Amino acid sequence: MSTRSQQGTVRSADGASIGFVKLGAGPPLVLVHGSVSAGDSWLPVATALADRFTCYVVDRRGRGGSGDGPAYALAREGEDIQAVLGLAGPGAHLLGHSYGALCALEAARRGTVERLVLYEPPLAVTGRQMRDLLAGYRAALERNQSEEALKLFLRNGPEVSDPEIEAIQQTPLWPQMVALAPTLTRELEAIRDLDGDPEPYRAVSAPTLLLVGTESSAALKAGSNDLQATLPRARTLWLEGQAHIANLLVPDRVAREVAAFLLEGDAPS
Repeated sequence: MSTRSQQGTVRSADGASIGFVKLGAGPPLVLVHGSVSAGDSWLPVATALADRFTCYVVDRRGRGGSGDGPAYALAREGEDIQAVLGLAGPGAHLLGHSYGALCALEAARRGTVERLVLYEPPLAVTGRQMRDLLAGYRAALERNQSEEALKLFLRNGPEVSDPEIEAIQQTPLWPQMVALAPTLTRELEAIRDLDGDPEPYRAVSAPTLLLVGTESSAALKAGSNDLQATLPRARTLWLEGQAHIANLLVPDRVAREVAAFLLEGDAPS
């Protein structure tokens, strides 16, 4: 089938314009990217899903085709996603990656989603690790060293390996990530303020798939483990041999696992 895409926008609760790319046909699926990126980081997965789903690939506020608001909060991100879900229509599924998975959780506890896919939300990155990361990141930005700040984050946040960082640097995504480096500070602050507490999400009743790479950091695995124990209808699927950026490295495999979960008849136990 054709994977021709079209761009659109929707107005969020605070008036911010939220951009997205729509492609495919079938049940609606909203995809939410992580930090220092935009929706195009999930376009390869969306393209692989477009024969089975109508994909809405969101640009989170402050990047890509989206505007921003005067006062940032994780709650605003949840409202943004709710606006896209409302446009997508009844029965919409929701997928979130990394910080975008925290945004997806925020949206899911504010309204109804059919099924939810969460790829390594950084819920358990707390305490001294977060304080040190924030301090080092801010210091690098103040020295106008955005690339060094970004590498610091990738190594010490999601613990992306140096070979993986080098691979990303060879793609068109790297200049975009460097340009978006200043937006990460407010997201790290939001993660810090959550303090690793999964309890606010206990009311999320949608069948939920937790995608976790076998090679991902202990903190990312711990966050998914906490959600597995908290969400009433969650289960974990391990991505063998992968870490935090499988959407970029093996998009067809990620699409296969997502589609299998969204299309199955029985909810996870």
